[in-house]
Amino acid sequence: MAKKKAAASKAHKRHSMKRERIAYGVFISALGCLWLAVEMGWIASPLPVGPIIIILLGFTLLLPWLNQ
Repeated sequence: MAKKKAAASKAHKRHSMKRERIAYGVFISALGCLWLAVEMGWIASPLPVGPIIIILLGFTLLLPWLNQ
């Protein structure tokens, strides 16, 4: 019975990690699209979008360590 629980726990952890990687991919892609839209002039922004995107990307990479 303990083996089944351990296997289920491993499977849950893998699924959670996969979901987390997908979420990061979507987030990074959305930031890239925002940056492109500002650079193309489709969105007017008084703030420099590039550095803000890099800072947010750094924070998203730090989030897994903050949750531990």
